[in-house]
Amino acid sequence: SPAHVFTVTADAAPGLLPRVLNPFAKRDVMTDAVTAERRGDACHVTVACHGLDPVDARLIRADLLRLVGLRTLDVMAEPARLAA
Repeated sequence: SPAHVFTVTADAAPGLLPRVLNPFAKRDVMTDAVTAERRGDACHVTVACHGLDPVDARLIRADLLRLVGLRTLDVMAEPARLAA
C-alpha cells in the first residue's frame, strides 16, 4: 500500500509539533518518520505513514488544514515502501 507523506509549513511556534501530530494520534495512526526544521519564522514538518487508509488520510489532511499559522500543506501518496 502507498506511503502518505504530509508536508506542513507553518509559523514557528513552541506548540506546533504536537498540533501537527495530534490528528495522527487521535486516529491511532503510527507514523513511520517525522522531521522538523525551523527556517527563520517558519517551520517545515514532514510526516510519513505507510499503509494509511485513504479515509484516514483525508481526515488527517482536513485537520491539518485547520492548524493555526498554517502556510502550506502538501500531501503525497507514494507507491513505494518507506525505507526502514
